Amino acid sequence: MAEKRPNKQLREFALKAQLEDLKVEHARSLRSIKAEATELRAQNKALLERVDRAEVELDAYAHTLRDRPDPKPIKRKKRGKRAASESTLVVVASDWHVEEVVDPSSVGGLNAYNPEVATARSERFFEGILRVLEMARAHTRVDSLVLGLLGDFISGYIHEELVATTAMPPLEAIDFATDLMRRGLGLLMEHGELERIVVPCVAGNHGRMTRRRWLAKERGTNLEHFMYRRLADDFAGFDGVELSAAESIYHEGVEVYGRRLRFCHGETLRYNGGLQGMYGRLYKLHLERDRVRPAFWTWAGHWHQLHLFHGLGGVNGSLIGTSAYGSQFGHEPPRQGWGLIEAERGATAMGPIFVGE
Repeated sequence: MAEKRPNKQLREFALKAQLEDLKVEHARSLRSIKAEATELRAQNKALLERVDRAEVELDAYAHTLRDRPDPKPIKRKKRGKRAASESTLVVVASDWHVEEVVDPSSVGGLNAYNPEVATARSERFFEGILRVLEMARAHTRVDSLVLGLLGDFISGYIHEELVATTAMPPLEAIDFATDLMRRGLGLLMEHGELERIVVPCVAGNHGRMTRRRWLAKERGTNLEHFMYRRLADDFAGFDGVELSAAESIYHEGVEVYGRRLRFCHGETLRYNGGLQGMYGRLYKLHLERDRVRPAFWTWAGHWHQLHLFHGLGGVNGSLIGTSAYGSQFGHEPPRQGWGLIEAERGATAMGPIFVGE
């Protein structure tokens, strides 16, 4: 059977209906375009009017600017030789490791260290203190210095590797470190123009003579306590120099203008995978110790990385700088930290003392 063809009239009717729909849609689009064009012309007219008004206002404002006098120059205020305010400089020394040897090849050429370099860097450290004093005295009177000794001035034999990587045995090393500190304190006494030098001392973990650190009997088992005792005896007859060693791993007996300072070596700062950062670790220790005895600043060493926090204290750098062991934590130039406490305002400045070549 043959297929029936569509009815011709039906197809014509469908085409006419589609044509009518297209006409209606075209008319609707045309009206929309005309309305949009009318709106755009109105907006353009309004913008042109705003531009004309802005040009008039800008021209008037330009005339006003031309009529104004030039600003007065900023002049430096005249200061006397000594300002009226009073401040105390706080400097921390730690992690010198004076007998350790760092081969440049073991740290990618970033550092070299041995007893001769340690001597030169210790001298730069004490000369740096004199420079900081000179800088601070341009703004305030500084008659007192707190020099915190935070330990690890020697490397000792606490690790087997140190027997091979140190230039002298521990007893000779502690004698060498004592001599460097004695000479430095003498320089400060002679040229620092200071009325008081307060030296709080805490021992580090490297000076111990035992396999583990004996906290309850540290005075008899840590060579750095022997160093502090010798220094105290050496300067006992000099007015203005006060050395005191901590009975435990914390020294919290120094007050500056009613603000207590806390010093520790710093191995008690919990690392916790490094997620807290150095600020978080020091802040946690600060709060824990504040439950026992509140303090204004907490200073620590041990980590060989200088971090200064204005309202908290700081973690000290090192004299040895980058070593084969420390390079896994990144490069750190040899430097030590300081802070300035003003009697009325509290902490006013902090910074590093660079001691590298």
